[in-house]
Amino acid sequence: MSRDRVFTLTETLQALSVEVIRRLWDAGQYRDNTWLRSCHDNWIVVWAGWRAQLSMRDVDLQAEQLVETWSQQDDERFLFTEEEQGDTPLGGPMRLKATCIDDDDDEQP
Repeated sequence: MSRDRVFTLTETLQALSVEVIRRLWDAGQYRDNTWLRSCHDNWIVVWAGWRAQLSMRDVDLQAEQLVETWSQQDDERFLFTEEEQGDTPLGGPMRLKATCIDDDDDEQP
């Protein structure tokens, strides 16, 4: 995982300003303001990097939670068996079986 970029105070304020401007525009306010348009156009690159970093932090957190959930789950749901000696040079058959399914092959005549 790469380290997060450290934004300067000025860049952080620029990114936050663009965020506020975009929210105002989404609400239909100040769309024709030339000062806001100029600020937005000049600082959009900083905002895009800042927003991407926030999104990737959220993705990293979700990935860590998913890996933790998987590690806590019961790994005994499947049973893997193989015969090392067999008919082929690679060995005998390999099987993956779900433990929740009863094996009725032995009971059939």
